[in-house]
Amino acid sequence: MESLQSQKLAQAASLLDNAGLDAWLVFVRETAEGADPVLPLILDAGLTWQSALVVSRTGRIAIVGTYDAAPVRRSGDWGQVVGYDRSIRGPLLDALERLVPAGPAPPRIGVNWSLHDPKADGLSHGMWLLLQEILAGSRFEGSLVSAEALAMALRGRKTPAELAAIRRATAETERLLDFVGRTARLGMSERDVQQKVHAEMDARGLDFAWDRAANPIVNAGPASEVGQGKPSGSVRLEAGHILHVDLGARVDGYSADLQRCWLAPRPGAPGVPADAQRALAAVVEAISAAAAALRPGALGWEVDAA
Repeated sequence: MESLQSQKLAQAASLLDNAGLDAWLVFVRETAEGADPVLPLILDAGLTWQSALVVSRTGRIAIVGTYDAAPVRRSGDWGQVVGYDRSIRGPLLDALERLVPAGPAPPRIGVNWSLHDPKADGLSHGMWLLLQEILAGSRFEGSLVSAEALAMALRGRKTPAELAAIRRATAETERLLDFVGRTARLGMSERDVQQKVHAEMDARGLDFAWDRAANPIVNAGPASEVGQGKPSGSVRLEAGHILHVDLGARVDGYSADLQRCWLAPRPGAPGVPADAQRALAAVVEAISAAAAALRPGALGWEVDAA
């Protein structure tokens, strides 16, 4: 079966025209210390030395340190894997010569920098300077441009395998929310609720969609901290409170982020208070309007304005 990385590499090649690029170059090192956010989409391995992953319309070449080459080659996702011992400059220039034909217009090599999207901004400033030094004196000098459009499209356009992983993460998160609804009790602190969820996730071997300390976010009543704070050990669920939980599980590298609310009714006052009903109706109306506006090609602000 074709790997996710192979699917995304083929997708990347198909996006070059719309992005106005001749090639896409992902330039990384010491990925265990902080990898480019796009790396898991195109490579299921860590890299140590300076490494260049190049995608063009005609091929894919990975240039990596000698001791990183075997697992990259074994993946079968790259048309050619070049290992080097001393300098990456020669192998990288050779790869660019092969993948980017000379023409009347200057070449455009996309690299991962972005002013607006952190997921498309994986090239550090030091690596940017190093790339310029490597390309100096070649026909690729001055050819580096932002690959923001390609990187954003690559992440946004999900393959069937990615959609399946997202659905699995969503199903697991919904099971966890059902667990909260079954186990939350009056008198429990926000931290108690979170710790129960943590124990359940650990028992089921689930990863966290974001920082464990703030996943899930738990709010119990009006004394709860507003925003993305950690659950309190002193704020407790009381009768009349609304319990809000914001929770996400990660499955096979893909995450869900869902929120649910429960009402702890006061004795002798069954049903949902009118003000809570109005708030709920407003939320449902807003979500429905956004869903109706959410179509391929729609801009985020247009969906938000709906």
